[in-house]
Amino acid sequence: MTSLSAPWIVAVVVKATLLLLIVFGLSRLLRRRSAALRHLVWCAAIAGVLAVPLLSVTVPWRLPVKTAMVPDVAGWQSGRAAGGAELQGGRVAEKAEGAAREPSVPPAAPAASAETHTINVAGLLLAIWLAGAALVLLRLVLGWAIVRRLATRALPLEASEWTRPLYEAADRLGLAEVPRLVMSERTPMPFAGGLLRPTIVLPAEATAWTGQRRRAVLAHELAHVRRADIAVNALGQIACALYWFHPLVWLAAKRLRTESERACDNLVLGLGTRPSDYADHLLQIVCGAGDARTPALALPMAERREFEGRMLAILERDASRHAPSRVHAGVLAGLAAVMVLPLAALVPTAAPAPATKDGPAAAAAEQPRIAGPAVHQPADTPRARDARSRDGDVHVATTAKTETRTRTNTMLRTSTETRTAMEAPAGASRADTGDTRVASALIGTLHDPSARVRLSAVTALGNLESRQAT
Repeated sequence: MTSLSAPWIVAVVVKATLLLLIVFGLSRLLRRRSAALRHLVWCAAIAGVLAVPLLSVTVPWRLPVKTAMVPDVAGWQSGRAAGGAELQGGRVAEKAEGAAREPSVPPAAPAASAETHTINVAGLLLAIWLAGAALVLLRLVLGWAIVRRLATRALPLEASEWTRPLYEAADRLGLAEVPRLVMSERTPMPFAGGLLRPTIVLPAEATAWTGQRRRAVLAHELAHVRRADIAVNALGQIACALYWFHPLVWLAAKRLRTESERACDNLVLGLGTRPSDYADHLLQIVCGAGDARTPALALPMAERREFEGRMLAILERDASRHAPSRVHAGVLAGLAAVMVLPLAALVPTAAPAPATKDGPAAAAAEQPRIAGPAVHQPADTPRARDARSRDGDVHVATTAKTETRTRTNTMLRTSTETRTAMEAPAGASRADTGDTRVASALIGTLHDPSARVRLSAVTALGNLESRQAT
């Protein structure tokens, strides 16, 4: 299971990367549109990267894609082990014939050790991923606990100077339920938090704010509650936990948070707040907060690292500040489904790996030479034809060696008979000495293909003629 999960994890990461690259390009094209529309695009991106792992195993159809992948070492080793048992009989026969060949590569490691090494590497990578995800999730849990503790121990603001602008802004934004409003001395920055029960937390310095600043701050935080930015921000942080090693996911979560702040700024300006006054309120709040940080699940009103871009967006006169309609949201949801579903259905298929000389393909090519039951013949491929050609060369060489031995034995037998005939008594007849039989054998040997055999036959015939003449 572990060895199969590693390619699946790699495929999921590649799919998420492709999706984020598409969204980055789309947000670039929408840079002149409203921040709310761009925020909606980033919401679809975060939802897509979270849905890709689940859809990759639940989508009923698949889109195979051939990719160049590294050959499976463990499978290659097991193929060698299986092929070695089948080829053992053929190798023994070749050794008996004197045609044994030296191995072209050193002996490979056992298949079990290679498989164990692969499993250990995959298990180590899985443990590293789990450790990183656990750390990010622990950060989120601690942030949620801090926000809850601050909201629980904070002082509720129930005076009319706070409740009146709170309810007025909630009515203008169309909120059916008004969140809790509290004040805490532990935070210098106003923020909205709370997944199940939204809460607006204000700093202790808020008692010195003017009525105009109070209305602007409350309208901004209520805009987060209306747009469900707290839950969306939590989804972005969960995506960062699952893809903690992926820089594009972290960048996407940051863009999601930035666009949500700018969309809330546009809502506040849409309620009638002058851009210059609103920019001054943000400037004063940022200067009073300094470098203070808020928990990951909280949405602060302003942060120093994002302040310059927000100020420029607020003061820009020709900027689009309209929220997307339901039609736009529906079209965007359809486009997201069109992009995410095919990406989730993509299944990488390994391209045919080039087989080595001693690999399973070579073993299959040598199977027809094994003595015993009929074996499966390899396909008529270039590699199979090369293997059959090598087998034919070996067979021809073995046949030539056998014929050479036969001719040599014939020549030696003829020479022996010739010496026997020459050493016979001088008065013996040809029937007794076998001259006729020896001469016939030597004459037949004159047609032998070997030049050495023919030369020996001629020499023997000359000796025989000389003895007969004597």
